Amino acid sequence: MKIRLLIVVFTTLFAFANLSAQTEQGRFVFGGATSFDVVNLIEEEVTTLTLKPELGYFVYDNFSIGLTGLIVADASEINNFDGSLLSEFKYYFLQDKFRPFVKLNAGYRKTSIYERSVSSSSFSTIHGLAIGSGIGGAYFLNDNISIDFSL
Repeated sequence: MKIRLLIVVFTTLFAFANLSAQTEQGRFVFGGATSFDVVNLIEEEVTTLTLKPELGYFVYDNFSIGLTGLIVADASEINNFDGSLLSEFKYYFLQDKFRPFVKLNAGYRKTSIYERSVSSSSFSTIHGLAIGSGIGGAYFLNDNISIDFSL
């Protein structure tokens, strides 16, 4: 009985030590998201590919700085494009398996839009400073992998 209790105690302490090490100073974080969407509109089909790579470094425990990119390309007749390169500052609040976070972003964004009507068509580009923020949570599956949800 005592051996089982010691095993449970040491396993719990070891698990907590691993969890607290995931967002400690000096560690890197790599991540990203991707999607491939096909939408059927009344007059045409729109196919969109989205890539969002992320890279960060924990300068303090639970606080990382890094870069995040976004590329959204439209492979249909519309030919819209959206791209950005943003700095990212992210702070994690807890040392549990689920860790809420807040993030701030600032950087450059460029959007190209092709507009078409019955009588004419036009192409416009918007670019400049982009600032954003968000909240979310990271569920840590183990010491190296988490699934992040954010708004």
